Amino acid sequence: MRIGIGQRIFLGFLFTAMVVLALTTGITRWSFDRGFLNYVNDSEAERLRYFALTIAAAYGEEGGWAAFENDRDRWLEVMAPPGVEPFSSTSRVQTRRAPTGIDGNVVSTDPLAISPRISVLDAEGNRLFGPVPRGTPQRVEPVVFRNQVVGNLHLNPLDTLASDLDQQFSQQQTRWTYGAAVFALLLAGLLAVVFSRQIVSPITELTRGTQALAEGRFAQRLEVHSSDELGRLARNFNALAETLERNQQAQRQWIADISHELRTPLSVLRGELQAVEDGVRPFNETTRKSLSGEVERLTKLVNDIYQLSVADVGALRYRKEVADVGQVLEDTVELFEARIRDAGLELETRYPEGPLEALIDVNRLGQLFTNVLENSIRYTDRGGRVRVACVQNGKDIEVSIEDSAPNVPADAMPRLFRRLYRVESSRGRQTGGAGLGLAICKRIAHALGGSISASPSGLGGLKMVVRLPAAAHAGG
Repeated sequence: MRIGIGQRIFLGFLFTAMVVLALTTGITRWSFDRGFLNYVNDSEAERLRYFALTIAAAYGEEGGWAAFENDRDRWLEVMAPPGVEPFSSTSRVQTRRAPTGIDGNVVSTDPLAISPRISVLDAEGNRLFGPVPRGTPQRVEPVVFRNQVVGNLHLNPLDTLASDLDQQFSQQQTRWTYGAAVFALLLAGLLAVVFSRQIVSPITELTRGTQALAEGRFAQRLEVHSSDELGRLARNFNALAETLERNQQAQRQWIADISHELRTPLSVLRGELQAVEDGVRPFNETTRKSLSGEVERLTKLVNDIYQLSVADVGALRYRKEVADVGQVLEDTVELFEARIRDAGLELETRYPEGPLEALIDVNRLGQLFTNVLENSIRYTDRGGRVRVACVQNGKDIEVSIEDSAPNVPADAMPRLFRRLYRVESSRGRQTGGAGLGLAICKRIAHALGGSISASPSGLGGLKMVVRLPAAAHAGG
C-alpha cells in the first residue's frame, strides 16, 4: 500500500505526540509515586513527636518502663492516636486530650496510622513494644523525661501506601494521569490531521499545477496563501508558468512570422516563374535579375534564421582574441563608404588615435557592425547623415553608429531587438529587411561580454551604442 506525504506527516506528528506523552506520563507517574511517598514519610516526623511526648508522659506517670511490661492494653492506650479510644477490656482506658509541644501547639494526629510501624526501645536499646526493627529505621525520635533520654522510638520505613484512603488517592491520580494522556493523544491526532492538511494542500495544488504544465497548459496559476517557503514556491511556480506561456506565445508568433517572411519571396518567385512558363513574361535580363534578387533575399533570410537559431542554443562559434575594436570598425565602414555615397548620405567618422583592444571575435564583431550599418543605409532618408565613433569610456569601449531622420518612436525602442520586429512607419519588406539583424547583433554583443542599446539620435534618427569591456577588464 502506497502511503502519501499527507499520511506520512500525520503519522509523524502522531508518533511524536505518542512518544512525548508516554515519556511525560511515565515521568509524571514516577515523580508522583516517589514524591508523594517522600511527602508522607516527611510528614510522619511530626506525628512521631506526638507519640514521643505521649510515651514520655506515660513513663512519668508509671515511674519507669516496668509498669508497661506484659501490659498490652497499656501499650495500646499509649500508642492510640488522640481522640481515639483503644480497644481494651480495662476500665481505666479512656480518651485523652492531645498533648501539646513546647510552643503550645497541638502535635499532629496519626491519619496514616503510623503507630503499628513504631518500635519502642529503652535507653539500652532493648525492644519494649512494637514490631522488630527492620534494618535502618526511617526515623528515630528520642523519648525525653526530665531532660534525660529514657528511650527511643524507631519508625520503620513505609514501602507502599498503606491506608485505603492513600491507595484510593493514588489510584485516582493514576486514572487522571492516563485519562489526560489519552485526551492529549486524541487532541494531538486531531491537530496532526489539521496541520498535515494545511501542509499537503498547497503541495497538492502544486502537483496539479506541474501536471498542467507537463500537459502544455501554461495558463495554469496557483493561489498564494502565505509568505513562507510554500508561498514562495507557489510564486516561483506562477513565474515559471508565466515565462513558459510567454515563450510559447513567442514561439507561435515566431513560427507565424517566419512562415510569413518566407511566403513573400516564395510567392514572388512562383509568380515570376509562372509568368515565364505561361509566356506572359519573357525570360530576359530583367526577369533574371528579379528572380535572382528574390533568391538572394530568400537566401539571406534563411541564413539569418539559421544564425539566430544557432545563437539561441549557444552553438554559434566564436574565436576570441585580443584585437583593436577601432580597427575592426574602420575596416567595416570602409566596405560601406561607396554604398553610403550612393544612398545620398554623408558619412562622419571619429576613430581613436591609438588602439582600443578587447577580447573579441573579429568576424562576429564585423558582422554586428555590418548589420547596424545596413539598417542605417536602408532606413535613412537621402540627404541625411551617418555618424560613426569609437571611444574609450572608463572600463568599456563604446562604438556608436547613428543616423538622421526618420526617427523611431520611443515606445518601439525596447522592441527593436526582438526577432522579426519592424517599425512599419519607416521599414518595409520592400527594403529587404526581415527584422532579424538587430536580434543577431544583440546575441553577438552578449557573447562577447558586452551589450548593445538603442536610443534617439541627436541627428534626428536612431543611435546604436555597442559597449565592450576593454582587454584589461574583459573576462576570459
